[in-house]
Amino acid sequence: MLWHGSSGRLALLALALCASWLVPPSQATADEKATPLAINKPLPRGAALRDVRGNRRSIHDLKGYQAIVLAFIGIDCPVSNRHLPDLIEWEKTYRKKQVQFLAIYPNEQEDLDHIAAHSSDRDVPFPVLKDSGRKLADILGVTRVPTVVILDGDNVLRYRGRVSDRHGAAASRPRATR
Repeated sequence: MLWHGSSGRLALLALALCASWLVPPSQATADEKATPLAINKPLPRGAALRDVRGNRRSIHDLKGYQAIVLAFIGIDCPVSNRHLPDLIEWEKTYRKKQVQFLAIYPNEQEDLDHIAAHSSDRDVPFPVLKDSGRKLADILGVTRVPTVVILDGDNVLRYRGRVSDRHGAAASRPRATR
């Protein structure tokens, strides 16, 4: 792909900015760090997250759902912010089908106050959680934001990847094709 003119420079700047918001691996040694969870494997117990009020929450405490959608997002990532309205719309659609959405903020520089303000400013209607120490992101193999992880009702990993192909660092489409 050729990058010409000011739009090319803007695209390069956007890519550079998103690259700076890639979620770095935790500081665990190679011996301490497990291989990321494989598709069709159950989520191990143990990773607790903090909600915007500071309360500890566990994914395993969510019962009675057909699926759980974990949307790993970042406050300052423009691609995450462009995907948020789509995620909010999907949550409204799938709520009645027993699908629980969660916004997960894994970036260490984002504290609970900033996360609360960001999610409030964008009217995020589903629970918002901080992944301190990137424990859940590491378990699930999340290496960048935005990433979506879908667990079935038994907490088995069924999908890990892009939200959609609608928004990228350089441009957006009117609607997603996948």
